Amino acid sequence: MVVLSLGAMVTFVYTASANFFCEHVFKETGNPGVNPLRIVKNLLGWCLVVAGIAMLVLPGQGLLTLLVGVGLCDFPGKSACNHWLLKKGYYHRAVHWLNRIRIKLDKPDFVLPDVPGDQ
Repeated sequence: MVVLSLGAMVTFVYTASANFFCEHVFKETGNPGVNPLRIVKNLLGWCLVVAGIAMLVLPGQGLLTLLVGVGLCDFPGKSACNHWLLKKGYYHRAVHWLNRIRIKLDKPDFVLPDVPGDQ
């Protein structure tokens, strides 16, 4: 799992566009309609949330599984939560760390969107 996770992270950092966070993380979707991939992603996310809650008392990586599940799920207020985290600077630190890796891969830095009423 560690090798697969590391490979997935390197693949994401190498292949993602410089404005990935502007396009995907903070995009207001409105009424997306029925999308089979979105349904599967949400089902997987909610299954991981339930498994993460169970793993909080059972053996396993409960908190990590819970966070990944919440990240996959679409729910009301997720965009507002992302904007709040961006204002607090949490994304800035993580993206700065990813940009250091992208420099070694000769890729342009990730760009974060501006949020009204910043800090």
